[in-house]
Amino acid sequence: MATLFVDKVDPQSGTTLQIGSSGDTIDIPSGATLDATGATITGALTSTPSFFAYLASDQAASDASWTKITVNTELYDTGGCYDNTSNYRF
Repeated sequence: MATLFVDKVDPQSGTTLQIGSSGDTIDIPSGATLDATGATITGALTSTPSFFAYLASDQAASDASWTKITVNTELYDTGGCYDNTSNYRF
């Protein structure tokens, strides 16, 4: 196996840069950072729909009663499926 050291690889004008061939495994080693800031990634696995919601402030709950927790602040909601205004449910 050979090691190729470069700082940047650009495809020919109007083409797509291909790394490996069908059936190959591309390994990103532990400790490496894959930075896709500003990039569009297509064909990747996604976990959708998904959301992350939390309480905006403390909420009191009475003893021996049912209390709906108003988890009303969203960090993200990929499909707009979480109701953070009235029912507080996915």
